[in-house]
Amino acid sequence: MSSDSLFRYTAFGLEIASSHPITTLSPSRQNNLATAEPQVCIKRVGPEISHDTQDFPHSFANWRAGPARLLLRVDGIAEFLVEDGKTITIKAAADADDDVVSSFLTGSALAALLQQRQFLTIHSSAVMTDAGAVMFVGRSGVGKSTTLAALYARGYAMVTDDVAAIQFDANGRAQITASFLGGRVTGKTLEKIGHDRSEYPRLKGEVEKYAFPMELTAETSPNIALIIALDVSKEAELTVEQLAVADAFQILARFTFRKRFYDGMAMQGFHFDAVSKLVRSCPVIRINRPDQPFLLDELVGTIEAQIADLKTAASQVQ
Repeated sequence: MSSDSLFRYTAFGLEIASSHPITTLSPSRQNNLATAEPQVCIKRVGPEISHDTQDFPHSFANWRAGPARLLLRVDGIAEFLVEDGKTITIKAAADADDDVVSSFLTGSALAALLQQRQFLTIHSSAVMTDAGAVMFVGRSGVGKSTTLAALYARGYAMVTDDVAAIQFDANGRAQITASFLGGRVTGKTLEKIGHDRSEYPRLKGEVEKYAFPMELTAETSPNIALIIALDVSKEAELTVEQLAVADAFQILARFTFRKRFYDGMAMQGFHFDAVSKLVRSCPVIRINRPDQPFLLDELVGTIEAQIADLKTAASQVQ
């Protein structure tokens, strides 16, 4: 790719150069793009290009993979070839919408690239607090993005929405890498936090989700102070419980983002070790809320009480 025709972006702390615009990513933070060396290159190729997958020994549903390589096929949208944590090659369908292609690129394809770069990827949203990053994990629809948006409205900066990219420092402390600007929330979430859905662009290729602008934390790789597993129950009130290491491991392994990608790329050992480090690096709690009504204010109040406890504990250590 010619350097003078590239689009430049920053995501998950990586400098990305792309041959085509990516509507879901943030412009590069580098002041001098002429001298900044991209860590990731994204290029689009024509329909005549055929990706050889004979040496990809593992397959599942719509992808094939081998060590440090993965080919993701999204019918009617595009093929994404992810290699060595450095390149993503896109072969888009002739009538594919660029916004939809970008959505899959910054979701599953970028997650595969992060995994190749030795990140643990968790299906999670996260906010920045004075005590460190606080993550929210759980099944789709449980309220991760809603919780993020509600806390953002109370002054907490976003760390990530949907995918958490985690590595560990020399002392084994878990650190989460800030992702990119903006969040994806449902119309119901917008209404819960006092916004009119008609004021926000609806995302193509998403199930009734809207682009909600949220500023990213200035901390590029903050320590993780707390992980909160969100769940629903038949109880009428919120409950909070501290999780044992074994239970926390099961939850984080279950909610690993694109877990099977690790298997296909022969990274099962890395995934097991990374989840084991994570559950020993910071506390993991579960907050159960009633399925109906949502009780968003009560949930956010409970989370802020947990954050206050973290700050108190940190001050006592100092």
